[in-house]
Amino acid sequence: MKFMNLGDRLRQIRRDNLLTQQDIAAELHVSRQTVSGWETGRSYPDITSLITLAETYHLSLDEMLREDASATADLVKQDQQRKEARIVYYSVYAVDLVLVALIFLNAFEVHAFHLTPVVQMVLTALTLINMLAIGPSYRRYRILRHKSVERTLSWGSVALGVLTVVVILAMFYGVGGLNDVFWGAATGGISTLVVTVIYHRVRFGPMRKTWSIW
Repeated sequence: MKFMNLGDRLRQIRRDNLLTQQDIAAELHVSRQTVSGWETGRSYPDITSLITLAETYHLSLDEMLREDASATADLVKQDQQRKEARIVYYSVYAVDLVLVALIFLNAFEVHAFHLTPVVQMVLTALTLINMLAIGPSYRRYRILRHKSVERTLSWGSVALGVLTVVVILAMFYGVGGLNDVFWGAATGGISTLVVTVIYHRVRFGPMRKTWSIW
C-alpha cells in the first residue's frame, strides 16, 4: 500500500473540496506560494494553520496528519522555534524599555538619579544596538508563524525612529545640556529620519496606517 505524505494529502483534500490554492491562502491569510510549498513538501504548515485547514475541510488533526510521522515531528520542532523566537523578541523589547527609562531618569535627574558620562554613553550604545536587534528578531518570529513581512514603513516604525532620535538627544542633553553638540545631533538625527521616510516612501510605497513596528 502506498502512503501519502502530508503535502499530497493536503493537495488531494483541497481538490476534493473544489478549492484553489488561492482560496486556501485567503482563508489562512498567507500567500499562494506558501500553500504551494505545503503541497509540494518544501515546508510544513504550523499548528495554527493546520487547525484552520482541518476546520475548513471538516477533518480532525489526526486525519490530516495520518501516515506522515515526519510532519508531526516537524510541527513539534516549529512550535519550539516559535516559542524561542517569541522569547527573544519580547526580551529584546523589554531590555530596550529598561535602558530608555534609565537614560530619561538620568537626563531629567528624576529623584536625583545620576549616571556618569561614560555610563550614559554605554547605555545609549546598548539601547541603539538593541533597537537594531528588534527588527530581525521580529521578522524571524513572523516568518516562523508563516506571516508576511512588510517592507514599507508604518506609523509604528516611524514612532520607533523618533524614539531613537529622542534617546540620542536625551543622552547629549544629559552630558552637556543645550550646547552645539546637542543641536548638531538634533539636526543629524531629524535629517536622517526624514531621509529614511522619503526613501521608503519612494521605493516601497505609501506608509502603512498601523502601529505595528514591522
